[in-house]
Amino acid sequence: MFKETDKKFQETAKQLQETKTLINDIGRKYGGLSNNIGEAGEEFFFRGFENNPVIGKIRFDKIVRNMKTDDAEYDIVLTNGNYVSVNEVKHKFHTESLAKFISKKIPAFRKEFPKFKNCKIIAGIAGFVIPEKVKVKANRAGLYVFTQSG
Repeated sequence: MFKETDKKFQETAKQLQETKTLINDIGRKYGGLSNNIGEAGEEFFFRGFENNPVIGKIRFDKIVRNMKTDDAEYDIVLTNGNYVSVNEVKHKFHTESLAKFISKKIPAFRKEFPKFKNCKIIAGIAGFVIPEKVKVKANRAGLYVFTQSG
Protein backbone atom coordinates (compact mmCIF):
# COMPACT_ATOMS: atom_id res chain seq x y z
CA MET A 1 0.00 0.00 0.00
CA PHE A 2 2.80 2.44 0.87
CA LYS A 3 4.65 1.62 -2.36
CA GLU A 4 1.55 2.38 -4.37
CA THR A 5 0.98 5.67 -2.50
CA ASP A 6 4.63 6.62 -2.95
CA LYS A 7 4.42 5.87 -6.68
CA LYS A 8 1.27 8.04 -7.03
CA PHE A 9 2.98 10.82 -5.10
CA GLN A 10 6.01 10.69 -7.44
CA GLU A 11 3.74 10.74 -10.50
CA THR A 12 1.87 13.74 -9.10
CA ALA A 13 5.14 15.55 -8.34
CA LYS A 14 6.32 14.91 -11.91
CA GLN A 15 3.04 16.21 -13.35
CA LEU A 16 3.26 19.32 -11.15
CA GLN A 17 6.80 19.99 -12.38
CA GLU A 18 5.67 19.61 -16.01
CA THR A 19 2.77 21.97 -15.36
CA LYS A 20 5.09 24.50 -13.72
CA THR A 21 7.44 24.34 -16.71
CA LEU A 22 4.51 24.84 -19.09
CA ILE A 23 3.17 27.81 -17.11
CA ASN A 24 6.63 29.44 -17.02
CA ASP A 25 6.95 28.96 -20.80
CA ILE A 26 3.54 30.54 -21.40
CA GLY A 27 4.49 33.43 -19.10
CA ARG A 28 7.69 34.08 -21.06
CA LYS A 29 5.82 34.00 -24.37
CA TYR A 30 3.03 36.27 -23.09
CA GLY A 31 5.58 38.70 -21.64
CA GLY A 32 7.44 38.76 -24.93
CA LEU A 33 4.23 39.35 -26.87
CA SER A 34 3.20 42.12 -24.50
CA ASN A 35 6.59 43.81 -24.88
CA ASN A 36 6.40 43.49 -28.68
CA ILE A 37 2.96 45.11 -28.74
CA GLY A 38 4.21 47.97 -26.57
CA GLU A 39 7.28 48.45 -28.73
CA ALA A 40 5.12 48.54 -31.87
CA GLY A 41 3.14 51.44 -30.42
CA GLU A 42 6.26 53.32 -29.42
CA GLU A 43 7.79 52.75 -32.86
CA PHE A 44 4.63 53.92 -34.64
CA PHE A 45 4.35 57.18 -32.70
CA PHE A 46 8.10 57.80 -32.65
CA ARG A 47 8.20 57.59 -36.47
CA GLY A 48 5.18 59.90 -36.66
CA PHE A 49 6.90 62.55 -34.51
CA GLU A 50 10.13 62.00 -36.41
CA ASN A 51 8.37 62.71 -39.73
CA ASN A 52 6.43 65.68 -38.35
CA PRO A 53 8.01 67.04 -35.15
CA VAL A 54 5.25 69.55 -34.47
CA ILE A 55 2.83 69.60 -31.54
CA GLY A 56 0.21 72.32 -31.70
CA LYS A 57 2.16 75.20 -33.23
CA ILE A 58 5.47 74.23 -31.64
CA ARG A 59 8.20 72.73 -33.81
CA PHE A 60 10.80 70.50 -32.17
CA ASP A 61 14.31 69.81 -33.42
CA LYS A 62 15.24 66.75 -31.34
CA ILE A 63 13.34 63.57 -30.53
CA VAL A 64 14.43 60.87 -28.08
CA ARG A 65 12.84 57.49 -27.55
CA ASN A 66 12.91 55.86 -24.10
CA MET A 67 14.71 58.65 -22.25
CA LYS A 68 15.82 57.02 -18.98
CA THR A 69 17.34 57.60 -15.58
CA ASP A 70 17.79 55.05 -12.81
CA ASP A 71 14.33 55.91 -11.49
CA ALA A 72 12.26 56.82 -14.54
CA GLU A 73 11.64 56.24 -18.22
CA TYR A 74 9.82 58.50 -20.66
CA ASP A 75 8.63 56.93 -23.92
CA ILE A 76 9.00 59.83 -26.37
CA VAL A 77 10.55 63.21 -25.55
CA LEU A 78 10.82 66.10 -28.00
CA THR A 79 12.86 69.25 -27.34
CA ASN A 80 13.70 72.56 -28.99
CA GLY A 81 15.53 74.58 -26.33
CA ASN A 82 12.41 76.39 -25.09
CA TYR A 83 9.92 73.54 -24.82
CA VAL A 84 10.10 69.89 -23.90
CA SER A 85 7.28 67.53 -24.80
CA VAL A 86 6.91 64.45 -22.60
CA ASN A 87 4.76 61.69 -24.11
CA GLU A 88 3.53 58.39 -22.69
CA VAL A 89 2.68 55.61 -25.17
CA LYS A 90 0.44 52.61 -24.53
CA HIS A 91 -1.12 50.13 -26.95
CA LYS A 92 -4.39 50.72 -25.09
CA PHE A 93 -4.46 53.66 -22.72
CA HIS A 94 -6.33 53.01 -19.47
CA THR A 95 -7.53 55.51 -16.87
CA GLU A 96 -5.00 54.17 -14.33
CA SER A 97 -2.09 54.76 -16.72
CA LEU A 98 -3.29 58.30 -17.37
CA ALA A 99 -3.60 59.03 -13.63
CA LYS A 100 -0.05 57.78 -12.99
CA PHE A 101 1.34 59.82 -15.89
CA ILE A 102 -0.37 63.00 -14.65
CA SER A 103 0.29 62.58 -10.93
CA LYS A 104 3.76 61.03 -10.92
CA LYS A 105 5.65 60.99 -14.21
CA ILE A 106 5.06 64.55 -15.44
CA PRO A 107 5.83 66.17 -12.06
CA ALA A 108 9.02 64.07 -11.71
CA PHE A 109 10.39 64.98 -15.15
CA ARG A 110 12.37 68.10 -14.14
CA LYS A 111 13.82 66.28 -11.12
CA GLU A 112 14.91 63.40 -13.33
CA PHE A 113 16.24 65.69 -16.09
CA PRO A 114 17.39 68.99 -14.52
CA LYS A 115 18.86 70.15 -17.84
CA PHE A 116 15.27 70.96 -18.86
CA LYS A 117 14.55 73.09 -15.77
CA ASN A 118 14.06 76.25 -17.85
CA CYS A 119 11.92 74.62 -20.54
CA LYS A 120 8.15 74.79 -20.60
CA ILE A 121 6.73 71.28 -20.40
CA ILE A 122 3.93 70.14 -22.64
CA ALA A 123 2.72 66.58 -22.32
CA GLY A 124 0.76 64.07 -24.30
CA ILE A 125 -0.49 60.53 -24.42
CA ALA A 126 -0.39 58.29 -27.46
CA GLY A 127 -2.07 54.98 -28.15
CA PHE A 128 -3.66 52.75 -30.75
CA VAL A 129 -6.73 52.47 -28.52
CA ILE A 130 -7.74 55.33 -26.23
CA PRO A 131 -11.25 55.13 -24.77
CA GLU A 132 -13.29 58.31 -24.99
CA LYS A 133 -13.32 58.83 -21.20
CA VAL A 134 -9.50 58.71 -21.18
CA LYS A 135 -9.33 61.25 -24.03
CA VAL A 136 -11.67 63.60 -22.16
CA LYS A 137 -9.69 63.33 -18.90
CA ALA A 138 -6.40 63.87 -20.73
CA ASN A 139 -7.72 66.96 -22.53
CA ARG A 140 -9.11 68.36 -19.27
CA ALA A 141 -5.64 67.92 -17.75
CA GLY A 142 -4.14 69.92 -20.64
CA LEU A 143 -2.54 66.96 -22.38
CA TYR A 144 -2.35 66.36 -26.09
CA VAL A 145 -3.89 63.09 -27.29
CA PHE A 146 -2.32 61.23 -30.22
CA THR A 147 -4.05 58.31 -31.91
CA GLN A 148 -3.57 56.39 -35.12
CA SER A 149 -5.27 57.59 -38.26
CA GLY A 150 -5.76 56.11 -41.64
